[in-house]
Amino acid sequence: MHDGNILGGSQPDTVTLQVNNAIRDAFKISLPNINILSSSFSPEPFDILITRENQVMQLIDQKGYIQRKEVELALNISQQTSVLLLRTMVKKGLVKKVGAGKLVKCTRA
Repeated sequence: MHDGNILGGSQPDTVTLQVNNAIRDAFKISLPNINILSSSFSPEPFDILITRENQVMQLIDQKGYIQRKEVELALNISQQTSVLLLRTMVKKGLVKKVGAGKLVKCTRA
């Protein structure tokens, strides 16, 4: 038969008592979902990629080529994002790289 003493001594079960007090005294925080509250339309990541690809293609059409730094500035994106964007476009066959290193340019494929 269990006498409420987990530790086997003559003291009351203080461990269970502390846990029960902790649960009773606990509180819950609910934060609003700001994504639902936003009234502006946020395109899906795939749509953003297509939009950026189209912007890059328009820039290439204007100048004949584009460099990574120009993509960063024109699209207001980070260096890493511009590298990934151009790499994706090369894999899709939309653009091709000409040159190497810092002087690499992308033209229409």
